[in-house]
Amino acid sequence: MVIFDCNGVLVDSEPIVSAVLAESLTRAGFPANADGLARRYHGRRPADVFALVEAATGKKLPPNFASGVSAETVRRFRTELRALPHVAHALTWVRGPKAVATSSPHDRLRAGLDAAGLLRFFEEQRLFSASDVPNGKPAPDLFRFAAARMQVDPASCIVIEDSVPGVAAAVAAGMTAIGFVGGNQMPGRLAQDLVNAGARTVIADIRVLKATITDIRGWQSLRPLAFAGMSGSKCITHSSRSAWPSASVWVPASDDPAPRRRSDRSRYRRGSCPNWPASGKLRLPRYA
Repeated sequence: MVIFDCNGVLVDSEPIVSAVLAESLTRAGFPANADGLARRYHGRRPADVFALVEAATGKKLPPNFASGVSAETVRRFRTELRALPHVAHALTWVRGPKAVATSSPHDRLRAGLDAAGLLRFFEEQRLFSASDVPNGKPAPDLFRFAAARMQVDPASCIVIEDSVPGVAAAVAAGMTAIGFVGGNQMPGRLAQDLVNAGARTVIADIRVLKATITDIRGWQSLRPLAFAGMSGSKCITHSSRSAWPSASVWVPASDDPAPRRRSDRSRYRRGSCPNWPASGKLRLPRYA
């Protein structure tokens, strides 16, 4: 089964969520800015964010603060939210059972998918919220709950995540995590953070998801594999973390200008690469 996070993977909701939270906190006497909140609480469920804010400030949020934030977020979702580029095509191409497991409450999850035109890809019983479990991400509760409800082995599940807590939760649940940086403003930094959290690989364009899943499923059936080495500036790797070189970075797998094959410029693989640019920045694909 392929399990998708929602915010930042399927829909471009992070700017809306962060803006609503920042405005609500500021009105309540907790000055905050959207960018800072997005960096600090990316991937966490609202209840945990509110608890962390209270712990950091030593003050209690006003009564009904959570319900007010939720209502305003859902309202803006219905008028402003859009799917991330090419997500509908990717969901069409990915075969087999699919589910969503998100830190968002159920009302926000359904409103977001509906506004973005993606609700049709998921049956009701395959929508899972961290509100259903005792502990949100990075705890593995949500992903284990989804696997149990769908009666699938966690080891056979592939999770698409754009946050460190989400990747950590998937790995802790015994699942394979693919990091996604296509919806983030700082993809290079996020890519390294996701692999440090345990992501098997990272993609910057959702159109290569099908090929990436095919690769991973092939790797799982062929374990163990030997390290293949590298050629020029292209670093060749595999799925066995135990054989990864100690000094490693994320590099483009190819210089192909368009994402037509699995080895395209938007795909990044982990490997030792001595001629990686000094800036350490990833070169994202540029499309006409």
